[in-house]
Amino acid sequence: METIRVFAVDRQHACTEIPGLAARVVLAGSAASGAADLLHRLHAARPDVVTVEVAELAHGPEVFARLITTAIPDCVLLALTGSTSTELAVRAAVAGFDGWVAKEAAPGILTTALETVLAGACWFSAEQVAALVERLRAGSPAGPLASLTGREHEVLAALSTGESTPTIAKTLLVSEHTVRTHRRHIFRKLGVHNALEAANIARSCGISTGRKATG
Repeated sequence: METIRVFAVDRQHACTEIPGLAARVVLAGSAASGAADLLHRLHAARPDVVTVEVAELAHGPEVFARLITTAIPDCVLLALTGSTSTELAVRAAVAGFDGWVAKEAAPGILTTALETVLAGACWFSAEQVAALVERLRAGSPAGPLASLTGREHEVLAALSTGESTPTIAKTLLVSEHTVRTHRRHIFRKLGVHNALEAANIARSCGISTGRKATG
């Protein structure tokens, strides 16, 4: 059987701490989620699956998944975590993670999960799938905009129509400094660098945009 190369994104490098993992599962590399050279290490390791301690992600699974899959389009993401949050699991699933395994799970379960996601299927518990279905039925925002505050949604909508910072400040009755702060928070949460990129995400999530955003 072919070797499965795993890269662990975890401060504790979880894969090395699980005894009895199938011999064909090889730890190809590891790094903390905030490592400056994370993408470089991933490219060098050429992993089949990237396991991630999602509880440690500073900006949530949405931004992390977008960062990794943009740089490495064929990357397979598997949450290997100590978190028991069903909400976080749903967010990870929507963001593009292919599965979720508890760190305390038996080694055989992790090996099976790795094989499953590599085969193109997903690995989530029945409870997590049920929560995802309920979220979709309710129509609640489980996409990349889910982490934005109400005010940030207002600023994003204004940015998406090309409104300037002074205009947004006047409309929302806040200072220009406050608007700039909201912009920084929005760009950080969405993993983008300018208003045009933010507008593209807003459009993909159903927010109607007018004239082209400028920066």
